[in-house]
Amino acid sequence: MAMEPAPAPIRWSDAEAVAACVEANRQRLLAFVEHRMGPGLRQRLDPDDIVQEVSLAAVRPAVSTSDEATPQRDPFGWLCHVAEQRIIDAC
Repeated sequence: MAMEPAPAPIRWSDAEAVAACVEANRQRLLAFVEHRMGPGLRQRLDPDDIVQEVSLAAVRPAVSTSDEATPQRDPFGWLCHVAEQRIIDAC
């Protein structure tokens, strides 16, 4: 069984690269959000709304972030972390 290669680091200061990363991971992120949201929250909020908020949060800091000041991190893991925070905030 072949393992997936490690994700390539992205330039967090490059808004287009960050947006492309979000779009490439959109379906996985949506599945993560749907799995994490409880039924009560789903009645009030659509999972796509959380994904949209994560997308905005991911791209917004790219304008003012330098690559040297940003730690290397797994992009999908970071997106899931932001999604989890948005879900907690929405509860």
